[in-house]
Amino acid sequence: MKTLIFILTILSVAILSVATVSADHHAKGKSKVDWKAKKEEFLKKFDKNKNGKIDPEERKAIAEEWKKKRGAKKPHGKRPHGRKPRPDGKHKPQSGKKPQRR
Repeated sequence: MKTLIFILTILSVAILSVATVSADHHAKGKSKVDWKAKKEEFLKKFDKNKNGKIDPEERKAIAEEWKKKRGAKKPHGKRPHGRKPRPDGKHKPQSGKKPQRR
């Protein structure tokens, strides 16, 4: 009986300590992002005609800035899809057949 009471006491202390740590983490941890402030900052920076919307010309400016931030790296010599280009720059027309496996 003493062993059972001891085990239950240890388990209750462990559960209370985990709950306390969890509550402290949520209180001190990551705060919510103020998206309205971020949007205002973004519009202030990129909305040149101050109409509250991002126009196509402004989108181009945003794309250019983001390319500068990323460094505008090219892929590692691979194409995202399709086949490699031939050295002469021409491709054979594809027929509707699937390629044969060897």
